[in-house]
Amino acid sequence: MNTTNKKLCSVLAVGTLSILTLHAGGVTVLEGFESGFTTNSYGMTNLAQFTTYGTRSNGTNCTVSIYTSAGPGDPRVTQGTNSAKVVFPVDGYGNDFSFSLSDAAATLVEEAASSNQPARYILRYDVIFEHVDKLAYFNQTFYIGNEWDYVRSGGAFITNYNGIAFGVASFSVPLDLPELGLPTNPDPSAQNNSGNFYATGVQGMTAHFSDQFAAAQATNEPLPNFTIYIDNVRLIDTYQTPSTVPVVYRLQSFESGLGGATDLAPGSTTLTLYTTNGQYNAATDAGTPGQFTAGYPSTLAQESDFAVTDGTNALEVDFAAPYYSYDDFSLPFAGTRLAQVLGLGLSPAQLAHYTLRWDVTTPMVPLANGGADGDYIQIDYNSINGAILPMSTGRRQYANQLGLQRETYSLTLDQIPYFASPPALGFSYSQPGGNTPTWTNSPVFFDNFRLIDTAPQYTVITSESYNPVGPTLTLTWLSEPSQTYTVQFSSNLLSGFTRSLATNIPSGGDHTTTTVSVPRGAGFVRILAQ
Repeated sequence: MNTTNKKLCSVLAVGTLSILTLHAGGVTVLEGFESGFTTNSYGMTNLAQFTTYGTRSNGTNCTVSIYTSAGPGDPRVTQGTNSAKVVFPVDGYGNDFSFSLSDAAATLVEEAASSNQPARYILRYDVIFEHVDKLAYFNQTFYIGNEWDYVRSGGAFITNYNGIAFGVASFSVPLDLPELGLPTNPDPSAQNNSGNFYATGVQGMTAHFSDQFAAAQATNEPLPNFTIYIDNVRLIDTYQTPSTVPVVYRLQSFESGLGGATDLAPGSTTLTLYTTNGQYNAATDAGTPGQFTAGYPSTLAQESDFAVTDGTNALEVDFAAPYYSYDDFSLPFAGTRLAQVLGLGLSPAQLAHYTLRWDVTTPMVPLANGGADGDYIQIDYNSINGAILPMSTGRRQYANQLGLQRETYSLTLDQIPYFASPPALGFSYSQPGGNTPTWTNSPVFFDNFRLIDTAPQYTVITSESYNPVGPTLTLTWLSEPSQTYTVQFSSNLLSGFTRSLATNIPSGGDHTTTTVSVPRGAGFVRILAQ
């Protein structure tokens, strides 16, 4: 009896033992450029050059156009038949182009942002790099509301098409994070909702992009006419059902020490355990402009409790490097629920149910920069012995915010091309150049690494054994402590799961195993949390 890949989902076919793949709650395409250049009722175009802040650093702007797929398998298009084509004459940093959503799409984003449901809605788009093998790096900064983050070529999924190497990377915005500052109260009396974005200070468009890249070989510089494609701007609902209650797994909060964090650059990095000192007042400090106790603090200790987001401890990392350092430290996750999930060989649709998050609090800008805002700190997250993860830039949440800057970094596990086994994250660091003094020896705090499961109604079967004598089926699945389970049977999925083979099965901890009698002939079983 064929048992290949049965561990991939929670619905198991008995008899034929084929797999029925479960998908995330749903995907709504907001913009696929299928109608070419279009504008919403506010007059904003779905694709346009962006020159509000002037030309690129080298004085050359990119060109934008609509690309039509050459046929099945063309990686330049990830949805439908069209994508947005962007050509850069030469390298150089600049605010390059923007796209805007239709009024209907903007309404969906606003409603999702106002749902307050943890890790449910994700705004995502694809970036396709043509001739990705010619790149040393490609960084694209995405601006929407207060989200100023990067997607980069280093974390792309690589494919080959007609002898050309393409890389496809996806960038995601978790809409439940309140610090995004997106419109969350659509005005039904307004003529359109794209105007609501404008009214909240999103500069008249939904998003705009800044890009910079470099050639893998110096002889290829300035890498003329480098081309990328943007496609499939979509809203993802990760909940298995509308009534899903997410389960949060605490991976590491440093309550018992450094959690195995390893200093990879002892000459320039120092790892210490930070414990709250009781001097942070959430009611008055709150990390907002001018709201610190007794004005701006005279010492870091006055505000550093702001960095602890779970429990009483955080990991403090002090960097001595003046600008950039690579592979500063690593953090392991062996034996955690993250390791268990990554070991299942799940499909991308299933991995989208799992969101990895952690909090970063960046330096005391007034203290480290003599009162000047350093503007950004850039932290590379790369899996040990693997590909670079999507990179984020932690910037101030508000235009004039001083003091500690806190960001929540969030990505679903389907965004990761490769993870080491057992899993670990590697961290690198850079800061803005040209500041005097630099941020040397200014601490960065990490806390509250967690995994959010948004499909807890159905669990994942990790192994099974079918015995034709009886017949019986022995199942093992990922489980939750203090939970009870039901094994259900269906002879025809169109009729639903109408029969329970066993109920009130107590959890065995992280994994639960039980044996049930099953009807003869083909059918399906699933595990359901009661």
